[in-house]
Amino acid sequence: AMNGEVDALCTAPINKEAASLAGYKAIGHMELLQEVSGASQVATMLMSGRLRVMHLTTHRSLKVACSYVKKDRILEMLILTHDEFTKWGIVNPRIAVASLNPHASDGGLLGDEESSEIEPAVQEAQSRAVNAIGPVPGDIVFNHAIDGLYDVVLAMYHDQGQIAMKLMGFERGVTIAAGLPIPVATPAHGTAFDIAGKGIAKLGATRKAFDVLCRIVANHRRRPSSAILATGDLRVKIQSIRTRVWEWTGKTVPNAENFCTNASDILFERGDAMDSYRFLDWLVAVSYTHLRAHETLRYLVCRLLLE
Repeated sequence: AMNGEVDALCTAPINKEAASLAGYKAIGHMELLQEVSGASQVATMLMSGRLRVMHLTTHRSLKVACSYVKKDRILEMLILTHDEFTKWGIVNPRIAVASLNPHASDGGLLGDEESSEIEPAVQEAQSRAVNAIGPVPGDIVFNHAIDGLYDVVLAMYHDQGQIAMKLMGFERGVTIAAGLPIPVATPAHGTAFDIAGKGIAKLGATRKAFDVLCRIVANHRRRPSSAILATGDLRVKIQSIRTRVWEWTGKTVPNAENFCTNASDILFERGDAMDSYRFLDWLVAVSYTHLRAHETLRYLVCRLLLE
């Protein structure tokens, strides 16, 4: 991988206790791969369906994790998230920052981390052209992301993001290591030693990890970073497309930014085909006439963006 002989790396789960007993100080995928690759900054992202979550911290006790909620660290993670999503083809990604305290502290009644650390980090990120939003209360931010209001959520600690993600679908969750030289993905579950040898393990999440990597690599090849439209140019093009779609079909393209922010959305989300685990399962040979006859409004907009 480091020699450029492969485009991505899909791994099986790692048992952290076993890694520790074997003498490894770095006991997770991310830490091990960071050590091998020499990457300066890495982060864990989980995805399942329409929900994507980056983590400010991962394998830390809750007490220690709270001490990492600092402006500089949050800002670093926001910039890393922005850069990674841009590299994957998501133009101007909308990054929601989850609050640490209940109800985003209720104006300081339930803590001050939101006003003293999170808000300043969000404001600084915005000044650097990062589309950060927040802090958003932790009890609503994930539902908003699932509804398409955000491209990704930055969770403040491990379980805040993990619980929301695994409720979306334990058997299709994928972990992506951001910040490494090449894309790396693994199923977002453990080794399940308790069912080893029983022949009942499910491969859904592993297949999903492979699927995600295929789409990331395909998107990178089709749309290199130098070809990604600037935000202003993209808005102009979307407005032009809105006019063309109205003239052709009499249908109005919604103004909502989450309707179709960029052409790579089809590659990264695949719309209604998202529940398919296999990368090739959703590829079906059809005639061009059939494709155009059954084209949805969303796919029409995305197709025009690719032109």
